[in-house]
Order: sequence, then structure tokens, then C-alpha cells
Amino acid sequence: MGATLILPGLNGSAEGHWQRHWARDNASSTIVRQASWSRPALHEWLQSLEGELERVGDAWLVAHSLGCLLAAHIATRPAARHVRGAFLVAPCDLERTERLHPGVIDFGEMPTDRSPFRTFVVGSRDDRYMDFIRLRRYAALWGGGAARSWTCRAYQYRKRVWTVAGGLPAILFPYRCARS
Repeated sequence: MGATLILPGLNGSAEGHWQRHWARDNASSTIVRQASWSRPALHEWLQSLEGELERVGDAWLVAHSLGCLLAAHIATRPAARHVRGAFLVAPCDLERTERLHPGVIDFGEMPTDRSPFRTFVVGSRDDRYMDFIRLRRYAALWGGGAARSWTCRAYQYRKRVWTVAGGLPAILFPYRCARS
């Protein structure tokens, strides 16, 4: 199936986060390291991702929050030729995230270009970082195959179930909340 590059968001993904479980449970997965998790700068994060893509060749991207915006930004760069597809979980709205974390993020504007690779977007209706209407809008702009929603506060990895959905790697979360 190829390599999977995991793209955490602001402050990285702490131990116990579903991205950590994914990385631990799948030998082909790598968490893309960033120089600063607490003060993300787009140009630095892009360099790290591009370096990993050059190192591994073709790869799937599995992103969360600000990592989703990184995946969307890579779409316009030459390294996008290495991306087989992207699974974007709970993308953040940059404007809202900057309000919640003033002076911390240097990520420019929200990416709006269509991805040259297949994209699957999921989010929740009660995410304080991106309201669902905007989630659907950005999923459509990026060419997302779907914008699914769950009414819950956090994405919880509770069982190790893996599948391939529409050619993209996807994790089946046994949510304790209702899908809408």
C-alpha cells in the first residue's frame, strides 16, 4: 500500500492521540517531524513534508487540524506528485484558530486550490476550530470526496480497525457519538 505520512496539527499529537496509535500500529507510517510544534510556520512545515515525500516516494497523507491545511498547501507544490491521497480529519479554520491562539501561527491564508490527489475529509458539527458549513466548503474546494460529520467533541481511537475506503486509507472509529 505504500508509506503513510502523518501530519499532526498545532502542538503535535500527544501520546494517546489517534495519530500516535496509527503510527504505532502501522510499520509503514511515519509522523512528519516539525522544527516547532508550538509555533508553526508554513514554510518550515512545508519543507519538512517535502523532505519526507522525497525520502519515501509515493505516500498517503493522514492529517489532523492544522496538518490538514499543510496537506492542502502541498497540493500546489511539485512534491504533490508523490501524494497518492489524503485523509483529512477535523481541518481547522485558520482565522478561527489564530483567534484562539493569537500570535502563534504563521500559516498565511486558508488554502483554496483543488488537490491533484484524492482527498477524504471528516469533521464534527461541534468542532470549535471549524464550523461544519465551512468544513463542507473547504472539502469541496480541495476536491474532498466527502465531508462527513459526527456530533462529538473529540476523535477517539478505540479499536484497531483498518480499511481502504475509495482508495484512501481510512480508520474506522467506533465513536460514542452519532453520525449525522
